[in-house]
Amino acid sequence: MPETLGRLIEAVLVNAFFAAAAYRLHTVTRSGATVGWLLGAAIYAAAGPRGFALLVLFFVLGSAATHVGFRKKLAAGIAQEEGGARSWRHAVANAGGPALLAAASALTSYREIFLVGFAGAIATATGDTLSSEMGKTYGRRTFLLTTFRSVPAGTVGAVSLEGTLAGLAGAGVVVAAGTLLSVSPASAAVPILVAAFLGFMLEGYLGALFETRGLLTNEQVNFANTLMGAGAAMLLAAVLR
Repeated sequence: MPETLGRLIEAVLVNAFFAAAAYRLHTVTRSGATVGWLLGAAIYAAAGPRGFALLVLFFVLGSAATHVGFRKKLAAGIAQEEGGARSWRHAVANAGGPALLAAASALTSYREIFLVGFAGAIATATGDTLSSEMGKTYGRRTFLLTTFRSVPAGTVGAVSLEGTLAGLAGAGVVVAAGTLLSVSPASAAVPILVAAFLGFMLEGYLGALFETRGLLTNEQVNFANTLMGAGAAMLLAAVLR
């Protein structure tokens, strides 16, 4: 009991520091800092400091990608709102799924496989964010996966070769970190990377299919995206074991 209480206090304090720092750096709004603090604390308490490190890695890579070419994206009207600062909706969309998986890893007897899903969710979120943000800046030809029709950069559901490669690289960094930190086993590295790639590519398809019609919001698509990446990672890891 004292050990659990100590972990909870540590989770709250560490995440309070990161939330305050992110707010001061204008990478999150006040609501984003508050909800991010709560979700981060839950992940820290359930998945431990190493699992939390993957969340921090996603946040650093995603924030950096958001601000790459920001003036160009702003001039084109496709930049992240609030000057690139993420709100509570973005926190839930990207960290809500990982928090659920981290909790499942702590509360069930299937810790290893749920941590594989956790790593898959973080890798998917990272790949999705980098593919979108870097594609807006460097994508030379963007097209919809539903029709393969060329569309302007920043169009909902659009993908590009440059953005896709950036997303795959970002997901790969998260997978490598998860393996090195022993969050997920080395045998699951390839399944997680494949699942993340499938996940963020499917996000583009769902965005073009549902978000453009107003049936889902971008945040809802992203939340579903992380869970799909997690599920695919768990399934592939179990099948290929």
